[in-house]
Amino acid sequence: MDIFTPSELVSKIKWCEERKDLDCMMNLCICGPEYDAMGAEGGDYDIYDETETVPEIHINIFLKHISTLPALREVEFIPDYYSEDGGMLDSSRVCWLLSKDSKIETLTIGALMVDNQSDVEKLAEAFSVCTSIKALHIQPLLIGYRDVKTVAPLMKALAAMPNLKKLHICFDAFGEKKATQRYLNESAPILQAATNLQGMEVLERSRGYQYNPELSNGRSF
Repeated sequence: MDIFTPSELVSKIKWCEERKDLDCMMNLCICGPEYDAMGAEGGDYDIYDETETVPEIHINIFLKHISTLPALREVEFIPDYYSEDGGMLDSSRVCWLLSKDSKIETLTIGALMVDNQSDVEKLAEAFSVCTSIKALHIQPLLIGYRDVKTVAPLMKALAAMPNLKKLHICFDAFGEKKATQRYLNESAPILQAATNLQGMEVLERSRGYQYNPELSNGRSF
């Protein structure tokens, strides 16, 4: 698995025209401080002031560039720490990554933030054009319950993905249990109706630990 620091990402971007090394890349993991540098607050900001950050325009260019790499099959975004709401990945990063020309088959995202209804619609559109994904793992899907009325458009887009076989989503409306249950309850029947899915977990996140589905309350279908 190839792991890049922010400075390495920028250096890769600067010679995008040469493409030789990137064209051979099959797996990409952006984790820890590198994940944080691409996080919710934008590429120029880090709340702990310990992470080398990447300008947002460079993140945009890099993710759009790797989205069409011919050999890339697996991408992971993994936070470095397990704080309650730390290490959130802004949904725009996923939108930049997905494209109709993508060959990505497995996508793993730790702590994806959907802040408002516009984020839901944009993610739905992005997933609807990326038909290559076979396995998708999002834990947790952090939902801004004050500004997100429904996640149905996103769930419908996921259910309609023709090659998606395995799906794992852990819902969390930033600790608001009733809102989390509402999103989970509206999502479950939509996803259950997807005939292409061979394995699926739809979970409610238990506060205090983000990434272990065994510690979440949920259901499998």
